[in-house]
Amino acid sequence: MLRIIHNTSLKNEEIVVPRNTRMEIIILANDDTTMMTLRNVRILLEEHATAIVFSGIFAPIMLQLHGVLHGNHAVFEHHIAYMGNAHHVLDMQVSAEHRGTTGMSRIMVRGIASDASHARAMGSIHIQEQGKGADARWEHEGLLLSPRARIDALPGLTIETNDVRASHSSAIHYVKSNQLFYAQTRGIDITT
Repeated sequence: MLRIIHNTSLKNEEIVVPRNTRMEIIILANDDTTMMTLRNVRILLEEHATAIVFSGIFAPIMLQLHGVLHGNHAVFEHHIAYMGNAHHVLDMQVSAEHRGTTGMSRIMVRGIASDASHARAMGSIHIQEQGKGADARWEHEGLLLSPRARIDALPGLTIETNDVRASHSSAIHYVKSNQLFYAQTRGIDITT
């Protein structure tokens, strides 16, 4: 199953991935004229269900997406690539909740902020008491291309049981002057 969400706003929607089903969801925000809003969107995964979400964010957005691994052996992945420019505000809140046993979740956020854009990548992994055997990861990596650009990232973990594998990480980088100099010596024109 494939579902595409392109520059459309959704509120309080629940997408159910039935048992033994794989669903791919593509979210694309690339319209500068209006802010795309996906508020309180939940993806509910039943037993042995897989949901893979790919988000390409190149315009202002308010994204609140929550994967609920309700059934046993469910898999939830959300891959986000973002690029903020001008005065864009990219507000991304992505989380996963493990309710069934031996589920796997991966939330991977990568992006660039330039000009005076502001990217916020917030989210969490919540493993409930019945989520034994869960394997969860939430990670973010961002690159600042302007001294006026800003990236905030705050991953979190809530673990209510033993016998799980869970981790989170966040890193924000900037281009150093010696790296710019190196690029210029190789013939790349750097404009400010």
